[in-house]
Amino acid sequence: MRFSRGFFRLWVFCSALFAIFVIYSNYQALNREWDYLSGRAVVMVPLLCGATGDQKVHAFVIEGQRLADGSLIDPNNPNPFATCLLPIEHFRIIHPEMKQLSDRQLMVEAHKGLNMEFNENAVSSLFETIANIAALALGVPLIVMVFGVASAWVLSGFKNEKHISE
Repeated sequence: MRFSRGFFRLWVFCSALFAIFVIYSNYQALNREWDYLSGRAVVMVPLLCGATGDQKVHAFVIEGQRLADGSLIDPNNPNPFATCLLPIEHFRIIHPEMKQLSDRQLMVEAHKGLNMEFNENAVSSLFETIANIAALALGVPLIVMVFGVASAWVLSGFKNEKHISE
């Protein structure tokens, strides 16, 4: 029986299953990045609900926000000091002074204006996402293969050598 060939085939099969699992489990992240890159996604910017002024734009109340007394904010009639989300195109209409900023810079400035922390790492690019997924999907199986080859090499040192009698 050829154990090395069988273990190699088992490794190929398990590696393919693992790669499919990694891609499937990260599909939403890939799809979200692709939608943003292709322009189909709506980028939402945080701002105070009362900061929309007289503009007739629809702002979305962040779900689950509570007022100081602990009651939930009514999405149809939000408190002007609650934090709402506004599509970035509408935000640029309300704040024309920020038109020259990139989307990422505008997000940083909007978060600073509300004294909110903006996680730069939360905004990634499609290529960073693909690189991370590929590193996981290919890196783990390669580490397992290196460990298996090293184990086989160590175990081969314990083989009995056949003596040829003359």
